[in-house]
Amino acid sequence: KGVVWLRDVGNFDDDEADANRPLDITGTWQHPPQGQQPGQTPLREPEPYEVQLKEAMIEFSPEPVRARIRQLRKALDVLAEQGDKSLPKAEDVVAAMLEESGEAGAIAVATEEARIQADAAVKAEEYVEGLRRKHRHDRHVAALEDPTLATVSLSYCDLRPADIGELVDALKKNPVATTLDLNANNHVDDAALQPLLLALANGAMPELKVLNLQGTGASVVSRNMCKGLKMMRKAIEVRFDEE
Repeated sequence: KGVVWLRDVGNFDDDEADANRPLDITGTWQHPPQGQQPGQTPLREPEPYEVQLKEAMIEFSPEPVRARIRQLRKALDVLAEQGDKSLPKAEDVVAAMLEESGEAGAIAVATEEARIQADAAVKAEEYVEGLRRKHRHDRHVAALEDPTLATVSLSYCDLRPADIGELVDALKKNPVATTLDLNANNHVDDAALQPLLLALANGAMPELKVLNLQGTGASVVSRNMCKGLKMMRKAIEVRFDEE
């Protein structure tokens, strides 16, 4: 949900220069969605869990990011001094660097820390996903629970591929909807759209007239699938971003 940028790191920078250069930490809700130009409104409001995650990034991410850059700079210095064109594995270079500096024991510690961090990252991802599902948009909840909606509006609902299976099951129970709007859900890619398009081709949402896929991750793959859908459901108008 966030991007960390360390601006303008040059070839001849040093650790002190990096330390004085601020990090730019932003959330995805602060960037225009796919198909929208910068400065065009509206940008969506952040979900509570997104704000929490950004605050955590601001508090905890700067030093680990800079530490990685310092480690990379040292490893690159070693490679430059050796003049080795074979480009050995980065972990081998770092291990040799630690060995020369008398910090070989740090390798085992770093490995264990990396394992702990990886485990923590998995748990954090699960936690964030749990928060995201807990704070679903009201329109998302309505689409799952109300089979009488004539317009299923899910634009800017931060849908993810993991949401689509449950959504398709709910939409199969809706016999009256004429519009399904998935605009500005850029994480919904071709693989996520496939079960939805197959369900529609098999007769789900029989009254559907408009399927809006603008601002999604739909590529030429989804466009081709929709050509097949149109052959079976001629009344459906499918909207994509302009090519």
